[in-house]
Amino acid sequence: MNLISKLTTAATLVALAGQAASGQVYSRTPNARINDFQTASSAITVAGGPTSITDLNIVFRAAHSWDGDLEVVVQGPTGYLCLTTDNGGFADNYITTRFDDSARDSITSGNAPFDGNFRPETTLNEWNGTPTTFSGSFFPTLSGFNGTNANGTWTIYVSDDAGGDTGTFQYWSLEFNGALDPAGPPPTSQPTNPVLAATITPTRIYAGESFRVLATFTPGTNPPSSGVRIFAAPDFELFDDGTSDDGIAGNNIFGGTRTLAGNPAPGSYAFEVIATDAQNRAASTTLPYTVFQRVQWEELANGRTDSGDLPTSAQRIVGAIGPVTAIGGELALSDVDMFEINICDPASFSANLNDPRTTVDTQIWLFNAGGFGVEFNDDTPTSSRSFIDSSFVTTPGRYYLAISAYNRDPLDFEGSTLWRNDPFVGIREPDSGGGGNPVASWSQAVTPPGTYVANLTGVCIQVAAPTCDPDLNQDGNADQGDIDYLVNVIAGGFNPTGIDPDFNRDGNSDQGDLDALVNVIAGGLCP
Repeated sequence: MNLISKLTTAATLVALAGQAASGQVYSRTPNARINDFQTASSAITVAGGPTSITDLNIVFRAAHSWDGDLEVVVQGPTGYLCLTTDNGGFADNYITTRFDDSARDSITSGNAPFDGNFRPETTLNEWNGTPTTFSGSFFPTLSGFNGTNANGTWTIYVSDDAGGDTGTFQYWSLEFNGALDPAGPPPTSQPTNPVLAATITPTRIYAGESFRVLATFTPGTNPPSSGVRIFAAPDFELFDDGTSDDGIAGNNIFGGTRTLAGNPAPGSYAFEVIATDAQNRAASTTLPYTVFQRVQWEELANGRTDSGDLPTSAQRIVGAIGPVTAIGGELALSDVDMFEINICDPASFSANLNDPRTTVDTQIWLFNAGGFGVEFNDDTPTSSRSFIDSSFVTTPGRYYLAISAYNRDPLDFEGSTLWRNDPFVGIREPDSGGGGNPVASWSQAVTPPGTYVANLTGVCIQVAAPTCDPDLNQDGNADQGDIDYLVNVIAGGFNPTGIDPDFNRDGNSDQGDLDALVNVIAGGLCP
């Protein structure tokens, strides 16, 4: 099954996240009498709850005519906590009280009747109820339970340690991992949902080639997101670990790399990237991408990197001897791509960007072997996609074809433009102040990213690209064994076949040689 058929909807992944049941409320309504010098209690058995607590709040309600008589302790599966001891003086009632570590006021400084959000008491002062001892660790705050398993028995004990006043223990609840009890008071701060943004690189993808997904996660608040998981497909999880092509670990940027399998039809696609947290919140974003039909020369596939913008860094179109019919590429933000081409038939030369795979308002430029301008076009009479022909091309030989988005223009060494900005329609020779000089840089205009395909005539390869033998270990196969062999040789290991580890012939034995070998084994051209 290819990647496209594996993609799922946001609703499916959210439903899966919901099965984890990480944010839950458990409640009881004991309506138990609180008598003088006695202890009322109520137990809640949590089953199917979160296996790791990330946030715990407790809602408590009691009617009592002298709050200062009351002591309240919660015993959990792993430890216990004092919510309040003898607070409130002669005033009456815990109307609807949430104990929350993030509350502004402590219960010890609050005034009865207690109605709202309070931090629990941090010590267990003169407990006079039953039981006389508790099990597990004493936690001074609710966050002490974080990281423990919620499943098991939770018991609340409400003791009246004085005579003359009684009451009723009416209600209590456990709020796990950001869930809110609708019977509780409004929270101190309303929780916010997480936000997710994602990008895919490259945006034009070919079957059998890899692409990277980066997702930027903005955590939810009150409580903060924890236990975050992000999926770009059910079996394609992204990670923030510093080793998943995601940059620095722990910066809430999640990454992953995947190969587009199968043979999907060219066209526009989209899938959902889904993030969930342990508080049972979710965020999603739609990530569009395009499956392209490969053209003869692809900037990132054949050239293996972004093409430069000057003759010294231009990609050279190489391969088998014969016509060059199309060049495809991708313009990054404020990018220019330049290619070294051989015009073998000047009379029939043309370069046409009016292709449905071109997604930006383009400009196209032609320079001779010395970097001097030959011709340029911005718009055709019917399109913002550019086109040049043989109007000013008279001799065969080496030229440089450059493609930019609108208003990114070539400059000479003094910063003067080689062409005027208008007229926009028509093919023109250099006609501005720097027109007599070679291109040295480009204007700093901000231009949008996009893709392009330039269809060519009159261009050909006259000298075949160099050949190479990817079977470096000489076992009769070009495969992973040859990659392992080259890794070992570059690292200084034994080289029984005597191969030159500088596979891409750039003067260095490094990662570039491994990338070049992988490309050749996958069917690409020799470097």
